[in-house]
Formats: sequence, structure tokens, C-alpha cells
Amino acid sequence: MKSWAVAIVMLAQLVLEGEVFGAERSAYPAPRFPSYTKAPKSIDEVMPFARAIARQTTGLQGDGFGILKEGESVALILTSTAEDLVVQAIKRAIEERGVKVHLLYDYELVGVARNDAAELRKARRQFTSEHGYMEARRWIDDRFADPEAPKKWLKERRADLYEALYPAKAEVSEHLKEVAKKLE
Repeated sequence: MKSWAVAIVMLAQLVLEGEVFGAERSAYPAPRFPSYTKAPKSIDEVMPFARAIARQTTGLQGDGFGILKEGESVALILTSTAEDLVVQAIKRAIEERGVKVHLLYDYELVGVARNDAAELRKARRQFTSEHGYMEARRWIDDRFADPEAPKKWLKERRADLYEALYPAKAEVSEHLKEVAKKLE
């Protein structure tokens, strides 16, 4: 009799554990894109943030724009990927404080066209974690005195990985190599 009681209690316990610890019965809500991260559509939408940047006296790596005095000038050195909308908002916010702003693009300073600089950036793009193996390409290209030797080694042993790292269509043209030299 005792063994039957113990068996029934154990069976009940297993059934209850299955209910409590079993697979989720309700579905998770669908992923949502937060509304506060939507891209701005006008300079006016960016201005409150740009004004805050223009008033900051300290920055991550030194002084902020807030140290500039009325009547002074400042040069902002920008890359080909700088968002024009944001740049114009920051320029306007600094100029509201009576400071003259000069926008200089790094590619213009070295005599390169913006579309060439953007094309180079695209060719050198950074990859996400799904393409983590792409770190090996930069390592091979930048760290070896003769990158052709490890490329050859890789191609002989792992042709699939070599093709993923160096697809035939993604080779950088000689023109882009010259652009890269100027921008470095």
C-alpha cells in the first residue's frame, strides 16, 4: 500500500513539474523597432541634440564645442560617410553661438572625389558577427610582409574559406588602392 502511495505522489509530482517547467505555452511578442531610433527627416528634428553638442565644454577625447567663444572659428574635418543632415545641424547650432564653422572633408584635403572615398569605404566595410571570419582578411592583408604567401597557403588548404575572404568580384581596383594611399 505504501509503495502505491509513493508511486501516486511521484506521478503527481512529475505531472506538476511538467506543467510548471514544460515548454512555454505562450508565444513571445514579435520584435519591434524602437520609435525613438527612427532616422530624422529634417535639420529641425536634430537641432535640440545639436545644440546640446554645441554647448558641451568637455568631450570624450578633450574639449567640446562649448569652449568656443563668439567671433572665433573652428574647422570640422569630416569623412565621406558623415551624415549631411547631422553635420548641417551641428554647424547651425555652433553658428547660433556666434562661431564661424568651416567644413572640411578628408577626401577633399587630399584631392579625392567623394564617390571614390565612399567606394573605398564600402570595399573596406566592417562585417557583423555573422561574418566574423572576415577578420582574417584584414589580418592577412595588414600584418604579413608578403600577404600572397598566407593567401596561397589558405587557398590550398581551405578553398571555401579563401573564396569567402577573397571573392573574385570584390578585389579592390588599382584606382581604389591609390585612393586608399591618399587617405591614409
